[in-house]
Amino acid sequence: MSEPVFKSVFADYMASFLAEREARGFIKEKHLTMLRGLDRFFVQRRHSELAISHDVYEQWLTTMDTVGYRTKYERITQIRQFFQFLIKNGIPCTMPIRPKYRKSEYVSYIFTHEEISRVFAESDRLVSMQTGNNTGIIAVPAIVRLLYSTGSRIGEALSIRNQDVDFEKHVIILHETKNGRERFLPINPSLEAVLRQYIGYRDQIPVPGINAPDHHLFVNLKGHPVRPGTFKKWYKGILESAGVVDSYNMKLPRIHDIRHTACVHVMHKLLVRGDDLYCDLPKISAFMGHIKMTDTEDYLRLAQQYYPELAKQQIGIIDSIRGIVNRAVIVKPDDNV
Repeated sequence: MSEPVFKSVFADYMASFLAEREARGFIKEKHLTMLRGLDRFFVQRRHSELAISHDVYEQWLTTMDTVGYRTKYERITQIRQFFQFLIKNGIPCTMPIRPKYRKSEYVSYIFTHEEISRVFAESDRLVSMQTGNNTGIIAVPAIVRLLYSTGSRIGEALSIRNQDVDFEKHVIILHETKNGRERFLPINPSLEAVLRQYIGYRDQIPVPGINAPDHHLFVNLKGHPVRPGTFKKWYKGILESAGVVDSYNMKLPRIHDIRHTACVHVMHKLLVRGDDLYCDLPKISAFMGHIKMTDTEDYLRLAQQYYPELAKQQIGIIDSIRGIVNRAVIVKPDDNV
């Protein structure tokens, strides 16, 4: 990624702040969106004073009126960190009040096994209406299956490079993760077959270096990396063709809901096998790439809500699990997770 170019009076400080965050092990991209917006704010208002008053901050805060609460919370938290950096460097600066954190009210959609099967089938039936070679349709079926089989996030999946896939050890190494920690994704036999088939077709694309170790795994017909926005368009069409809609809000499930579904389905298999999920939580947490065990416990509550007959087996730990969701009925056990 090329270095960002800032144009406001705070340009040098923004660049230094990003460098410091990266040196401390943080993912600088998380702050980049906030800084670019702040930089644009200063440029548009022709702010030339090397100082930030409370009134200026309040003006910036009005630009957050159209975003969701969690996004606003993240932006304010990030801007507080930047302002602390400015103060440390002798720049007069207000210090915003930290907002109260509240969990998202969004209710995750958990696909039934039948719905997941339909999603797979529709992804295989995709037909491109594009006449050029910018389409990433060749990679879509493999991406969908990887998201479900590994519980990875779409950004993580699209960042995978050829050298990260190790068929001998049956793992994919993720370097670019949400938490900034290296993570391993398991490759089961069915996913391996799908990836090998995709790679076989992809390597026939006449693009030099398409199978080079540092080249992206998922590409379009030009050999360029598949972008999240491009995949989202294909994903929307797949759900519409598969007839999958969230009856709770009559909207299409998010891409991220595949990740939630993967975790709940894994827990269901363990419950059916007779495992004590509370003892398995550390393994499941590693599988999902969670830092806090409580994040994984939320999925346990989901699993018990979607499988009420199995909740009786785990009645002793229900009270320690947070979150209440009640919307789906799983049809049959899955063999692909």
